[in-house]
Amino acid sequence: MPTSIQILAQRLEELLPELKRTRTSSAIANDMYEAAHDWHGAVRLILTNDTRANFQARAFSERCLLDTLHGFLRNKSVEDQQRYARLLELGKEVIESLEAVPRIQDGHLGVLRILRQHFNFLIEDYGFTIVSEKPTGLCFSSGQVFLELECASTSSQSCAFGPEDMPRKRFWIEDLLHFQGDKIYKSIPYTLSLQTERDVDSWFQYLAGLLKQYGREVLLNEPGVFDKLANVQAVRDEEIAREHESA
Repeated sequence: MPTSIQILAQRLEELLPELKRTRTSSAIANDMYEAAHDWHGAVRLILTNDTRANFQARAFSERCLLDTLHGFLRNKSVEDQQRYARLLELGKEVIESLEAVPRIQDGHLGVLRILRQHFNFLIEDYGFTIVSEKPTGLCFSSGQVFLELECASTSSQSCAFGPEDMPRKRFWIEDLLHFQGDKIYKSIPYTLSLQTERDVDSWFQYLAGLLKQYGREVLLNEPGVFDKLANVQAVRDEEIAREHESA
């Protein structure tokens, strides 16, 4: 890792104690401390080469933050402007460093390549397209139905789907299995351990097989299918609650 990144992390670390000590003195002081803490975290992601991080998206977010802080300081005293000038310079360097991190074409643990391979049937058979991408996953959409797939630590985070016109209404693979009367929904692990490319490939190959077998009504957005799934989800929620009460 280039020494310049390490030096950038060190310089932010040197500023943090004083910024933390004075953060309660004013709103701008608190904003500056939180920005410094945030930028230090971003630099740590670069240093650790965290392949889960979306460095380009993070760079955009941090640039928005930097612009906001510059705007705040324009209305502050010269003393405040001078006090925080160095921090804002470091913030700019953080953004440039984030932007310079090369994209990993295949994503974290090869997940993007794996998802394109196993879920290509969505495109070929159901007219879905890939509408968004990040290092840990893809989102597919038919214009009526969305399907989000991600290398995550729980099954619900790794696969969620629903109607496009109600994006907050989300269903999981267990709902689909329960809907189709397959009792293996009870054996779907809540917690996932996707630590290797082989783990990722095995899990998403399994999910793709379940969607091929049971997902046709959902993927075609057949009339009333999501209302039926909502009823099934409610039944499943009650079942889980009873299990917790009896445990």
